[in-house]
Amino acid sequence: MKRLRAFTLLEALLALVLVALLGSFAFYILQDLQAATSNLGGRFGKEEELLWFSTAVRADFDRSDAVRTAPNKDVLCQSTTDTVYYAVVHNGIERRTSDGEVHVFPIPVYNTEVIADLAPDLVSLWRIDLTDETHSLPLAFRKVYATADRIPLPPNHAYSDSLQH
Repeated sequence: MKRLRAFTLLEALLALVLVALLGSFAFYILQDLQAATSNLGGRFGKEEELLWFSTAVRADFDRSDAVRTAPNKDVLCQSTTDTVYYAVVHNGIERRTSDGEVHVFPIPVYNTEVIADLAPDLVSLWRIDLTDETHSLPLAFRKVYATADRIPLPPNHAYSDSLQH
């Protein structure tokens, strides 16, 4: 009688246990990878919103003739063509334009600080803290004014006369 070469029951069970062990490792690794990917997508969305907000504020500060502040730390960017109003609301920062456009940037704001220039309501620096953690960098937007903008000109000054004509 010839003996056939085959696996024993013990070898087959051992192979099944190893396959099950490798499968469980692969399941947990893929689950962690999926969670990390979804967290990365959420962080990318926040970073993208922060980029849009920063671009909008910098453009408004650059275009404006004067950036003024209200007592509640809201900021008003005034130019000859339009006015843009920034206010901190419960779910982020709201941007309203003079033509009625409203956009809310869902940015978590911990604190805002407005540093006034020599004139009482002209904003020199608008600083926004996004979290209360000390290692996070704040956003800061600066407006530089000409000396003529800071100090009111006397009525008989040559520059003020040229504005009236």
